[in-house]
Amino acid sequence: MDKVIKVINLLKIAIIFAFGLFSTAGYSLSSDWAISEKSKVRLISPMTSSNTNQLILALEYELEEEWKTYWKSPGGGGFPQKIIWNNSSNVKDIKILWPEPIEFEILGLKSIGYKDKVIFPLIVDLEDNQKQTNLNLNINYLVCKDVCIPGSADIFLNIPFGDGEYTDYFFEIEKVLSTTLNNNIDFTPISNFSFNAIENNNSVIFDIEISTTSFFDDPKIFIHTPFGLPVVEPINNYSLDFQKLNTSFYYSADQFNEKKFPIEIFFYDNNHSFKVEKSVEIENVDKNISTNTSLIYLLLISILGGFILNLMPCVFPVLSLKLLSVINTEDKKIKSSFFITVLGIISSFLILGTFFAILKQINISISWGMQFQEPYFLMFILIIISMFFLNTLGLFQINLPSFLSSSKILNSGNNIYTKNFFNGFFATLLATPCSAPYLGTAVTAAFTQSTTYLFLIFCFMGIGMSLPYLIIAFFPGLISFLPRSGKWMIYFKYFLSILLFITIVWLSFELFL
Repeated sequence: MDKVIKVINLLKIAIIFAFGLFSTAGYSLSSDWAISEKSKVRLISPMTSSNTNQLILALEYELEEEWKTYWKSPGGGGFPQKIIWNNSSNVKDIKILWPEPIEFEILGLKSIGYKDKVIFPLIVDLEDNQKQTNLNLNINYLVCKDVCIPGSADIFLNIPFGDGEYTDYFFEIEKVLSTTLNNNIDFTPISNFSFNAIENNNSVIFDIEISTTSFFDDPKIFIHTPFGLPVVEPINNYSLDFQKLNTSFYYSADQFNEKKFPIEIFFYDNNHSFKVEKSVEIENVDKNISTNTSLIYLLLISILGGFILNLMPCVFPVLSLKLLSVINTEDKKIKSSFFITVLGIISSFLILGTFFAILKQINISISWGMQFQEPYFLMFILIIISMFFLNTLGLFQINLPSFLSSSKILNSGNNIYTKNFFNGFFATLLATPCSAPYLGTAVTAAFTQSTTYLFLIFCFMGIGMSLPYLIIAFFPGLISFLPRSGKWMIYFKYFLSILLFITIVWLSFELFL
């Protein structure tokens, strides 16, 4: 529905724009530029006159290169524009619509706002639609780069009464309106939206859960409250099909001086654009029943979440084929083989932890499964799993090149160490698209805690995923409970290939649809 509305709006704009191209006369209605240091602002109108109860106008800002101004909740510094219109005539009220902002850092503070050029639509309610409207606006705003400079503008514009013509500014204003007015969540693919504010251990957590019949693609969420909250990195967790998103924002409790307050949540991604307004109340969570964030608890659920990954369709074939490969093998070789695979799994989880820690330090929003928003990664993992799928069907065998298999570094010509080590890497690679019970809790804790906690959690997730391998390594005699090699192994490989095929279909759906 949201896409249909956008298409209709674009067609409407295109028709009017095309009409304007072939018309012989051009119309414009705007105030003079109010020029301040590093910026200028004026009022523009999409129509030459009006006979309705409500006018749509716009404030147009032009800033010098790399200078910024602020959104309605600026974050760590600055303040939003303020409009005083008391000296206007025939005006009942003026409402500012805020386009999608960006995040930036000024003077060491994270902020939200705009740069270069920005248009703010204004909804002007009139007292009498049969009269001329005289706008007398005093605007105070702030622009910043290495320093901050306050701006002040006195703007005058008269809107005549009557049937109007479209002006040269119509297209630009309508373009911005198409992203700011369609904020009714009922007209979007969103099927569920829930918001909770929870106070726990001197923190207030905004927990947002959203479901869609489409899919989420690079979402950005901006929050406006009366408290002037700082900009914090959200913790995002997606479902496997990217149709469900759970986002958490963590704030210090001392930033809230009221338990009840209004809130506005602005959501933007490539498939959605909407705003939710509601009144919320912060819930106090009893410490006795609150989520246990002690290190021991986090490590236990990390182990459990990592272990359950082995049962996922994308990982289970690796473990099963590993067990099949050591049937009728000596206990001593089984031990070394499985211990090396464990080393590969834990090492790969630590590499993942390092990757996420770097992203966290450079203030990039991180989440488990975030790589599956990148088409190139999806293509890479799809090729790898497809090769593994064909290998389980016995269509070809993958061997190391002779120069590697004969290398002294790789065990004096015997590549068993390298093969088993990278077997652990491969198992972890296949685990990245999977979301297992307890895994979300562990990963969320890793992304919100210190870097030390992050590495410990990822290390213990690796240990958890390694548990089946460790059990066999310590008790190789358990292999004897498996039937002797025979024809059943071929049929079991075919079963495992079906699981891999399911993963391939899902990844193909994510990539091409």
